[in-house]
Amino acid sequence: MTSPHFEVPVPKSLLPKGGSCLQAVSLSTWAAWFVLTTAHEEEKSTIYQTTLVSWASTLRGLLESLESSSVVGLQWMRPTGDAGGWKLTGICEVWVPDAREEAMTGVLLFKESAQKWLLDERGAPVADESSGRRQLVAVQA
Repeated sequence: MTSPHFEVPVPKSLLPKGGSCLQAVSLSTWAAWFVLTTAHEEEKSTIYQTTLVSWASTLRGLLESLESSSVVGLQWMRPTGDAGGWKLTGICEVWVPDAREEAMTGVLLFKESAQKWLLDERGAPVADESSGRRQLVAVQA
């Protein structure tokens, strides 16, 4: 949920058409979400943009539309199961599962910075896949 009093005035030239910037967002769901930071090269500088994404399917669309080199940070915020507990982890790789496994894993697979294995959208480890049908869509720079 957002409210007008959470909006921050930003020059319209820096925003997409109809866009706004928020200084606070309230989430009332017990679902995971993502913090995606991208770098966009302009004439004389680099603009960094941070986007909060609430669905893995939306994140997949964003990542597939970006150059992988523009992703400079991706974090995964998910509930821990404890009352009110949350865990924030850095993601170093994002993969699209093959069509056979997507029904079980969800639309994306994640490799946390501190782990050697892939995780599904629920945070459960995913078996190694030797056929090479998964597609790497983002690597943190």
